[in-house]
Formats: sequence, C-alpha cells, structure tokens
Amino acid sequence: MATLPRVTVLAAALLMLSGCVATEPGPVATPEATSEPVFASEEEALAAATKAYAAYQEVLDAAFATHDVSSLATVAIDPALTAVRESVADYVVKGHHQIGLSSIDGVSFVDASPLTGRFVEGEVVQIYGCLDVSGVDVVNASGSSVVALSRASRYPLVASLAWSVGEQRLLVTEEETWDGANFCI
Repeated sequence: MATLPRVTVLAAALLMLSGCVATEPGPVATPEATSEPVFASEEEALAAATKAYAAYQEVLDAAFATHDVSSLATVAIDPALTAVRESVADYVVKGHHQIGLSSIDGVSFVDASPLTGRFVEGEVVQIYGCLDVSGVDVVNASGSSVVALSRASRYPLVASLAWSVGEQRLLVTEEETWDGANFCI
C-alpha cells in the first residue's frame, strides 16, 4: 500500500478547506516608483549588474560541481532559482558533475533605466553577456566527459536581474541563451 508524505496530505487538506471559507478580495498593492534611482549612473549600474551575474555564475559552478544548492538563494530568485535547482537535481540523477569554472564578459544593458531612473520594486533589468565555458567540463560518475565536442566555448545570453530592496543588491531572476545574432564571436 502506497502512502503519501504527511506534507502532501496536509497540503491537500488545506486546499480542500480553502474553498469552504468565504473571503472578500483585499486591496491589491501596486508598486510605487521611488524618487531616487538605485544607481547614480549607468556605469555604476552596469558594474553592479556584471558583479551580480558573475557571483551568480560562481555559485552555479559550485552547485554543479558539488550538488550543493544551499547558496543559490543568495544570488537568484524565481524563476531562475527553481530552474537551477532542477538542473542540479538532474545532474545528481545522471551522476554528472562539473569540473572547472565559467566566466562572463561583454556585459551590456538592454535598458538600464529601471536602475538609473525612477525605481519600481519588482521591475527587472536585462543584460546581454558572453558566457565563456571553455574551462568547463561535465563528467559522469566514471570521470568521462559528457560534453559534446561540438559545444561552443562562448555563447551569448540575456539575463534578467531584479533589485532586492531588503538585500540592497541585484539578484538573477532569469537567464537564457540569446537566439539572435551571436555577439560573442
């Protein structure tokens, strides 16, 4: 006989009960712009964005090498946080781990105004960058590389970052390979 974890049973019970209580819709808070920009200049904002993404990549490298995801929340929030946790879990299932480190260069803004103009909490800023994985290998449990020989050593990406008011820093919210013209050649 299969048993469900207590958390699953509790969650299901709470979901069933939530439909039994009448609730009045509450006011929806709308983000308000501040009068002060987060950064004084685009150069300062770009330096912070570059530093934040490099820190994110450093934590990812460590997570893929050790399978320890405990530091991910220090550099990312959802949906990036969940996506990386799932990717690391996939590495564990496959018996893979990363050797070596990646790096980011050629960082530029899509639009810096959310950080240099009137700031609205929750608004994201996007950057373009070139991710260099030439020093990275992924090996299986027996130590054999699973990286395709045709893998590019550098590829373009676009990443979204959000300013955390509470933590006073940028956190990665999303990243994906840029599907436009390769600007990392």
